Order: sequence, then structure tokens, then C-alpha cells
Amino acid sequence: MDPNSWSISDIAIRRPVFTTMVMVGMMVLGIVAFFRLPVDLFPDVSFPLITVVTPYPGAGPEEVEELVTRPIEDAVSSLSGIDTVRSYSREGVSTVIVQFEIGTDIKTANLDVRDRVNTVRRDMPRDVMEPSFLRLDPAASPVATLVLGGDADPRELRRFADDDLRPIFEQCDGVASVTVKGGAVREIGVELDADKLLHYGVSVGQVSQALASENLNVPAGRLTGDATETSLRLQGRYTDLDQLRDTVVTRAGGELVRVRDVGEVVDHQVERRTMVRVNGQEAVSLEVVKQSGGNTVAVAEEVKHALEKEALGRLPPGWTLDVAIDSSGFIEESLDDLKVSILVGGLAAIGIIFLFMLDWRSTFISALALPTSVVATFFAMYMVDFSLNMMTMMGLSLAIGFLIDDAIVVRENIYRHIEEGSDPVTAASVGTKEIALAVLATTTSILAVFIPVGFTGGMIGMFFRQFAFTVAIAVTISLFVAFTLDPMLSARMVKAKGLQEEEEDWGPLNLVRSAIDSLDHVYRDVLEWSLRWKITTMMLASLIFFLSLGSVALMGSEFVPKSDRGQFGVSIFLPAGSSLEHTSEVMAELERITLADPDTELVYTTIGVSEEARRAGMRITMVPKHERLRSLEDVMDDFRKEYARVPGIKFSFQEVGLVEGDADIRQMPVSINVRGDSFDTLVPLADRVSALVKSTPGIVDADSTWSPGSPELSVVVDREETSRLGISAGAVGAAMRAAVVGDTPTRFKDGESDWEVRVRLRPEDRNERTRVEALPIPTYAGVVPLRQVARLQETTGPSTIEREQRQRQITVSANVLGRSLGEVVGEIEANMADWDLPEGTSISFGGETEQMRESGAAFGVALLLAVIFTYIVLASQFESFVHPATIMASLPLALVGALLALFLTGKAFGMSSFIGIILLMGLVTKNAILLVDQANQLRDEEGLDKHDALLKAGPRRLRPILMTSAAMVLGMLPTALSTGAGSEFRSPMAIVVIGGVITSPVLTLVVVPVLYTWFDVLTARHRREKREAAARAALSDQDTEILGTPRGDAA
Repeated sequence: MDPNSWSISDIAIRRPVFTTMVMVGMMVLGIVAFFRLPVDLFPDVSFPLITVVTPYPGAGPEEVEELVTRPIEDAVSSLSGIDTVRSYSREGVSTVIVQFEIGTDIKTANLDVRDRVNTVRRDMPRDVMEPSFLRLDPAASPVATLVLGGDADPRELRRFADDDLRPIFEQCDGVASVTVKGGAVREIGVELDADKLLHYGVSVGQVSQALASENLNVPAGRLTGDATETSLRLQGRYTDLDQLRDTVVTRAGGELVRVRDVGEVVDHQVERRTMVRVNGQEAVSLEVVKQSGGNTVAVAEEVKHALEKEALGRLPPGWTLDVAIDSSGFIEESLDDLKVSILVGGLAAIGIIFLFMLDWRSTFISALALPTSVVATFFAMYMVDFSLNMMTMMGLSLAIGFLIDDAIVVRENIYRHIEEGSDPVTAASVGTKEIALAVLATTTSILAVFIPVGFTGGMIGMFFRQFAFTVAIAVTISLFVAFTLDPMLSARMVKAKGLQEEEEDWGPLNLVRSAIDSLDHVYRDVLEWSLRWKITTMMLASLIFFLSLGSVALMGSEFVPKSDRGQFGVSIFLPAGSSLEHTSEVMAELERITLADPDTELVYTTIGVSEEARRAGMRITMVPKHERLRSLEDVMDDFRKEYARVPGIKFSFQEVGLVEGDADIRQMPVSINVRGDSFDTLVPLADRVSALVKSTPGIVDADSTWSPGSPELSVVVDREETSRLGISAGAVGAAMRAAVVGDTPTRFKDGESDWEVRVRLRPEDRNERTRVEALPIPTYAGVVPLRQVARLQETTGPSTIEREQRQRQITVSANVLGRSLGEVVGEIEANMADWDLPEGTSISFGGETEQMRESGAAFGVALLLAVIFTYIVLASQFESFVHPATIMASLPLALVGALLALFLTGKAFGMSSFIGIILLMGLVTKNAILLVDQANQLRDEEGLDKHDALLKAGPRRLRPILMTSAAMVLGMLPTALSTGAGSEFRSPMAIVVIGGVITSPVLTLVVVPVLYTWFDVLTARHRREKREAAARAALSDQDTEILGTPRGDAA
């Protein structure tokens, strides 16, 4: 070894203590970082969202759309960085969801949206309430749901949850909102008699105004004396309900008209629009939703910590507060399963090294690359703000198979030099340098593959960026370890050849050694045959390749594999106009069916979703999948058949996907958006789409967001009569709203709490059509019944108006059962291909279909760039434009095993299998690089022709190629075979890589030498031209010297 050499391997050999301390330092930093890394299921792939919720009490969906939703949409749509704007106009509330592009600063976006909304707020009707701005999607699933129970008044349970518990959990880091559902809210009702109001000539507004002006405290200034100062205050607030009843409203016929004269004051509860039940029992729940981009596990841990440390201590005796749903449990199970896969895969890879090397020292030296690379990667992850999630851990679990490759190749080459008689120090130095460029090329080829993946834009890029960079970081560290720790330990721990053979002379090891030697001879014979019959070899390889491509037609396609999280949601719709009580009765039957299943663990039911009485939802938790015999898909199908027996309902099932979030209709596998400006053209088109979807084989749970049957009682104003009485249509509408919805002019304080006082007509006067005609309407001529200034007509209208990109939209959605998503969507599209759409309408696919296509396009570009970057790396390595083509011929050969493995295991082609193919592109070139590099060295150093060089290089590189391939397969096998939490997503990726790695060495070791000989013709011609040019230059120099003029002077 040259003592003056500055190569990194020679420095490591000369300074073993320094090298050891560097590795120890990397390990310590990695261990410390591991315990500080945040934990989540996936990297944050959510778009920054701002949701604007604007209540408009008493207004119908069309009125909300026109007066609230559209002005807000117009105001915010011109903001920069917006991806989509979608909205929902329902009875009494407008919800506008502004979705920004990934990377947008959510705080700045929130301020911009507030400013725009506030500019149009003043132009809205007076009864429109102040909007609230939420940094979350209202459809997002809660990370934790807590249930409060106890033998107490439902109003007291709800008050305690609102006042005492909600503030505790809202203060937890990462929490966006805590929604309290269920129970009852106390309210003081002033229920007025319409006939008495007409008799006394009193309106609802007058009663509200009287209460507001009487129930108040007024500061009246200060009394200042010579040495003192005293505050003066009017104490006018009610102290009991009798004072409210005795409030004077007006004077009629010389008599005082009090509240008690025109109505009744009752202490009751707010009219219920939502109910919550857990396992069929009414409850009060607190749903905790994380902020957009928040860490699920961290938020859940914060919530549970607050529960233990603060909330439980405040509960009255006999009350309970439990976590009913915890999304973090699945994440922890999934990561634990990945940790096991990493450990088992690492041990299997180490075992295969010993099987081939037959030397415990070589095994130990090479195996050290695994823990060093993995642990040091944690420190790098910490420095770039990554988390421990399924993508980063899956990257490490797949990398386990090839992190050891560099160390194996370096160690095997050093081992070969020792077998040839070199001393350990010389063997370590020379062996490392000899193989250094090839190892560097193999590693950079993997990096070249992942660079495009890491920089892919959009959601897919965000999703896989941490995966790609984690693998890249780990591979880079493993290269550093292979060039430092491996040669240093080889020089210090390995004995000379004679001592080594004496120590390893053991029967079983000799048998393995003989088997490997026999394999070398067999391969040499096969290689000789393929080099003799080149065309036959290539025809056979091409036939195998094209036959494997045929399996693609038999495989389906999907976006993300279905994951058995043990939970799923069910959305239930009753006929329009159904009351909350009727919906509750139907849900009780569905709950009974669900709880009768022995695998059901918990049923969380919400009745009155989005305050629509006809809508309900269930979140059903089953026992863990290892405790039941059915898959989650089978469980849902069984419930689907049972629910179909309940008359008068529509329902759809939604799996709780890998990415916690939306479980609404837009995220179902088949989601078709029908857009237009008018329902007159939109509804028939949506019905046509819906009929097509329902008739497509493999479709279940088909439904649409259009629900036209909500009954409406329209009031048509008689403008001549209102003009004569001196009132406007707006005044009539305000009086109607006050009579039916009610006013809340003041609050009644009772102890430490105060409650709204709602003034409106009594139920019998506001809930019957015949009585609505008698609603009191104040005019300049006195109070008159509604029938005098308007007429009533019964109509129907949509219960929800959905809009996207400032157009009305109806979404047709469905689940897929028994077929792949790609097959079903392809058939639907083929059937719609010849449709003539009405003017102003459009049809587009959303949900998983849109995501699947976006991911396919993104990965197609990433794959193309990966091939280009790989060629750049190889051309730079071999200083040749031709040899990289020889090496890259192994890429299509790897697809043979990858596609066959997917086909044989029954997996559909999706996002995880696609990333497996990209990963495979970087791995399979390693084998060809080692083979071609060795052949070139033999030709340059020993002067062998191409045929003899290949015959010598192939067997010489057989062992490291088989070792690295076997290590990859065994390292990834636990991930491929795993049945733990989240394995459905990870398994296809590992299966693709394993299939490609199994077939690639077999084909590469035979096909690449054939291609090498063919492509070498081009390089040989180039070398011959260079030699001829050099000869001509030399002859020219000689001629110049004969003439006596030095060439430089002639220039």
C-alpha cells in the first residue's frame, strides 16, 4: 500500500482508530436522532386548505348559493396559488373550501382569504352571520374521538363537554378543532301564540326588542367625591324567568301587554339537528381534528396526555371519558411491522453472505454496513425534517437488501486477492481501488433513479419524496462505509491464505464451497453456449420479455391497494323530508344488524350529518384482522347484503384509507364530476351517467350527490298589497324568519353559565302549513297575517348544491367489487366516448381515478428521467457512449420477473408497484456494471480479446452478483410476505423488486455478454479509427522533423 496515497480507503486502512471513531460518532448521532424523529403514517401529502363556513339561518340551499356562496367564490378565486375552489350550499349554511397548491404558506393564505371574504361580507344580507375560517377540510376524519358518559341530564353532559372538556383538547399542539356532538343544549324559549300576537297587534320583533332593551347592565359613569370615586351601574339583567315573563312589550287599549300575555316562557333545549350514539347508546362525543399537515401520532398522544393529566380529574363522580376511536394505533402497528421486516430482512441478508463467503470474518465485516448505514440515516433524516413514517421506513426495509451490496462487492474482491496470495493490507488497498469505480457507478445509478422521483411535483412527489431521499441517503452512507470501514477491518481482522484455509476446513463448509465451484463451471458452459449461439440467445430472451408483457393485459390497475385498517365508514341517506326521529329509528335497526356481527368492536353513529335530518353515518371498527377470518372487503360486502333488506334507504361504504382524511363521496374509487351552470341540463346528464355507472359490472354503492326531493313551501309576495301596507318583500322575509327560526336577542344568566333566549312562534303555529298562513307580519297599518300579503305554494328543491371551479356540480360515485378500478373506468369511458354533451356541460373523473392517472403520468416522466440519468452516469463511468447501452439492456430484462411476480401473486398494478419498478431500474444495472467493468479491466490489463475476457469475467463476478441478488431477495422478503398493518401497500413494491431481482441476474449473465460482443464492434471501429489517426499524426511528426522544422515552430 502506498503510504502517501490520499484515497479514502487507504486513509481508513492507515488510521483505524480514526475510522472507528467516525463510525461510532455516526451511530451515536443516529441513535439520538431516532428517538427525536416525529412519527406519522405518511409524509404530509395534504393540500393547504382554508374552509370558510358562513351560517345563514333559515335560508334555503339556492338562496345560500346566490347570496353567500357565489360572492365568496368570486372573491377568493383570483388569489394566487389556488388549486381548486369547491363549495356546498345547504340549508342555513355555506361551506367554501379553498384548496391551495402544495407549498403555499397556509398562514399567509388564511389572511388573504379573510381579506377577500371581508370585502364582500358587507354586501350580504343582514341576517348572514359572521364567517369562520378553518385551516382544515370539514370532511377530514378525526384523529381521535372521545366519548363522555354518565348518569346525568343530557344537557349537563353537553354543557360539561362544551365548557370544561373542549378547551382542554383545543389547547393541544396540532389540534385544529374539537367538535362536540350529541347530548342537548339548554335554551330559554319564548314561544309565542300567533293568534294572541294578531289580537294585540304585536310582532315577534317587538317581543325580541323588548327583551333586548330590558335584560342588560349599563355602566353609567363615576361619582367623584373629595377623596373617593364610585362607579355607577344599572343592574337590569334578569335574575329569574318570572322577570322575563313580566317584561312589558307594548300597551294595547290602555293595558300593558306583557310577554306572558302573548306566549309562554319555557326552560328547554335547542331543537336537535344531530344525534350521536356509540354502540346504540346515546352519548356526547368530542371529535378531535388535526391541523392540515399536522402529525397524527403526535396529536393523538397530546390528546391522550391531556385526557390522563387534566380531563379525567375534572369529571364528576360516576362519569366516564374514553377514547373510542384512535387513528394513531394503526400507525404504530404499521411501523412496528416495518421494524420487524427490517430486522428479519437484515438477518437474512447477513445469512446469505456467510453462505457464499464461508468466512465468519468476511460476514462480520460486510454485515457491519447494515446497522451503520441504517442508524446513520436516522441522523440525516432528522437534519432534513423527515419523520418516521411508512414511506421512510419502507424505504429502509427495501434498502436492507442492497445496503449491504457495496460492502459485499468490496469485501468479495478483497477476499479474492487474499485467496490469490496477497497479504491482508495489500489485498484491502488494491481490492478496494480495483472495484471502486464499479461500486461508485452502481451506487450513483441508484441515486440517478431516485433523483427524478424525489423531485416529482404535486401530491405524488410529496408522497414519495421522503421515500426516495431516505433510500438515497442510506445508499450514500453505505458507499462511504464500504470504502472505509470494510477495507480497514479487512486489513486488520483477516488472516493470510494458509491460516484462513486451516481455520475453515470443516465438512459442511466444504460441501457449500464445492456447490459454488460447481455453479461456476455450469455458468461457464452456459456462457460459452450463449456466446456461440448469439442470435438464438437473443430470440429466446426477446420471446420471454414479450410473453411477460402479455401478463399486463391480464392484470388490473389501481391507485393504492386496499388496506385493511379494521375500520370503514357507511353513509346512509333516507328519502327527502325524513325527520330526525325517523332517521334515528332506521339507524337503530342498522346498528342492531351491525352489532350482531361477532367481529364488530364498535359502532359510532352520527344522525343528522351536516345537520341534514335525512343523512346519517356510521364509523365501524372491527376486531384486528388477525382475529377474524374475513377480510375487510368481505365484511363490508356481508353488511351490504344485510343493509339492502332495510327498506327506503340508500347507502355507500367507504374504507378508511391509508391516508387519514376524506371519507366522503368524492374519494370513492369511481367518482365522476358532471358540471354545468343550470340544473335543467345538468340533472338529466347526471342521471344518464348514473344509469351507465350502475349498469357496469363490478359496480356497487352507486349514488350521486343530487337530491332534488326536499320539500319546500315557497311564499310568493303580493307586491301590490305590500306596497299599499308600506312594507317590502325583505321585511316580509325577515318577519317569517323571526317567526319560524326565531331571534336570539339576549341571554339569560344562570349561575356561572348563560344561555340563549330564543323568541319565535310556538311549535303548533310554525310547523303546520295551515298555521304558516297566519304568521304575523308587521306593517305600517298594524300586524297582519301572512295570507294577506302573500300566497303559499309547495315545491321541491335540492338539499345540497355542490359547486367546483365556480360551476354547479353533481358527483356520481361508486365502489368497485370483484374487478380492478382501471377495468371499470375503462369500460365506463368507452361507453361515454360517443356522447354529445349539452352546451356548457362537462364530464370529468375525480377521486381515485384522477389520482391514479396523475400518478401514472408523474411516474412515467420519472421513469424516463431515471433512464436518462442512469445513462449519463454509466457513460461518465465507462467513458463510452456504447457500453452504457449494453448495461441498460438489463432494464427490460428485469421487467420479466417484476410483471410475472405481480401476475402470479394476483396483485393489481398501482402506485406502489410502479415505484417498485423505478427502484428496480437502479438495482438491476449493478449486475451488468460489475460484469462489463470486469471484462473491460481484463482486456485493458491482460490484453484478452472480448470472448476470453467475458468467459473469465462472468465466472469471476458470478459470486458477488449472486450474493448481492440473494441478499436483496431475502432482505425484502419479510416486507413482501408481511400481513401486518399497512402491508397491503408495501407488499406489491417488494414483490416487484424481488421478481425483477430473481430473473435479472439469470438473464443479465447470459444476455449482456452477447450484447457486449455486438456493441463492441462499434467501439472496436472507434478504437481502430483512433489508432489510425494517431499513426497519421506520428507520421506527420516524422515528416516535419525530416524537413528540419520543429512542429511547434511551424505552428
